[in-house]
Amino acid sequence: MSTLFLYILFAEDEPQFRYLIQRYAARSGFQLLNTSKASEIITLAKQWHPKAVILDIDTPELDTTQVLGQLRADAVTRHIPIVLCSSYESVLLRWGLEVDGSWLKPVLYDDFANTLAAIGI
Repeated sequence: MSTLFLYILFAEDEPQFRYLIQRYAARSGFQLLNTSKASEIITLAKQWHPKAVILDIDTPELDTTQVLGQLRADAVTRHIPIVLCSSYESVLLRWGLEVDGSWLKPVLYDDFANTLAAIGI
């Protein structure tokens, strides 16, 4: 683990969206940790201590309920803010107070920066 970077963990399966968020993160002074596998999210969060976890709930095979539960139940990860993103507003509304922020795709840089500011990072 490097102390030279502030990390954001991003679970996303679409390469173009990953690239976009990676650029936004770099512009904001963050290093993006990418995964498209639900099984890696908890491990990466514990290893790298990211400032936020962003989950694209449209990612196939990502059980959002299970991942949120694991992140919130673990003493090492429960404090990490969680942001959800989706192409469907109705899906995001369902999560309400269980997460710290949400994005409706497409995500603009201002959406990214304002969400990070709102969650205190």
